Amino acid sequence: MFSSKTAKPTSPEEQPEAPPTPPEKGEKPLPVPRPGTSGTLANLMDTRRDAAQKLKHARRAERTYRTRKHATIARADLAEARAHYAEAGRHLGLAVKLSWAAVRGVPAVVGEKGQGLKSWWGEQKKKRAAEERKRLEEERKRLEEKLAKEQAEEEGEEEKEEEEEERGEKEKEKKGKGKGKGKA
Repeated sequence: MFSSKTAKPTSPEEQPEAPPTPPEKGEKPLPVPRPGTSGTLANLMDTRRDAAQKLKHARRAERTYRTRKHATIARADLAEARAHYAEAGRHLGLAVKLSWAAVRGVPAVVGEKGQGLKSWWGEQKKKRAAEERKRLEEERKRLEEKLAKEQAEEEGEEEKEEEEEERGEKEKEKKGKGKGKGKA
């Protein structure tokens, strides 16, 4: 509408009004009309343009600041990630190396466990043999005692039988002596 800061009417609606006519007698004079607002409007438009331009520059500066800030943080994160990956790579290499050494040593570990098991089984076998020997000794003692008891009972019976036989013979002798005395 307006090309410069000075007000220049471009349309017939914006033409300045004619000067007021002098009042007639008895009438109050009218106040002087206000000047057109085209100058104020132009100033407002310029101010708005300046404000829009400043806002645009401020947004751009803010966006640039945020971008730089995020880029700085991202670079720091990337450096830290690289350090972690490097350390992880070293650890992975060490893990593979140690795993390979462990795999190569499996026969020795198995052999050691086998020796340990053999000695353990040997100890268990000795324990079982000692327990069996002890059990057999106890069984033998028990049987010997039983046998001795039976023999003692048999001897006791034989002695009783012998005693009874001796008594019986003595009684026969006594009876026989008594019979022979009377007849003789």
